[in-house]
Formats: sequence, C-alpha cells, structure tokens
Amino acid sequence: MVRAEVVAAFPHATAGKQANFTGQLWALRSAIVPGDIIVMPMKTTKKIAVGICAHGYSYRSDEDDVTRRHTVGVDWKVTEVPRTVIRDDLLNTINGAMTIFQAAKNNAEARLRALIETGQDPGSQVASPLDE
Repeated sequence: MVRAEVVAAFPHATAGKQANFTGQLWALRSAIVPGDIIVMPMKTTKKIAVGICAHGYSYRSDEDDVTRRHTVGVDWKVTEVPRTVIRDDLLNTINGAMTIFQAAKNNAEARLRALIETGQDPGSQVASPLDE
C-alpha cells in the first residue's frame, strides 16, 4: 500500500527512487521512537543539527508540499555543530547514504549524546589491546 501511494505521488521518479522513498517512509513510520537521537546534516550551512525524538511519526494531510507530510517531532538540542568537532569515523557514519538509519558503530549513540551535552565528540571509547 505504501509503495502504491509513493508511485502515485511521484509517478515520474525512477523505480529505484520510488523503492528508496518507500523504504525511508517505512523506517520513519516504524523505526523512530521518542528518545531516539536525530541527526540532520544541514546542506545550506554545512553544520550538523542534533536532537531527541519528542514524538513519533505523524502524517500532515494539510501540508501542501507532499514531501513534507510525513514527520516526527524533534526537540533540537544543538543546531549549529561544526563538522570539525566531529571525528572522521562518526562524521562518515552521519554522512551515510541512507536518510534514516541507526548509527551503531564506534559507540555512536553515546558520542552523539556527549555532543549534545558538551559540543564535542569524545571519540570512540573502544578499548585498545594495550588497555587489556
């Protein structure tokens, strides 16, 4: 059903784009829950915004722009984080190909929470062989 709605809304998009958008809508609707960390790279300023999901998925039928009808509520904690304060491994994860995904590598969640609190990425806290 979602796929049919996507095809109807974007009839001239390629099949690949329609499939990707369908998958992203499913993830938006079912995977993001209150308390989750939300990260949004800002294309215009090249900064990073980080917030906490305040409420899950909702559909805004009154929105004229069909690409903005599907939403989650976010309490934006920091909106102007320079990319330079985020270490490369986490930045590469944030800049991944998928729009909606769970960043699980290199202690990403704890690092993003630290970024909210301190404005700095503490880096991965994975123990090295020398620590054992």
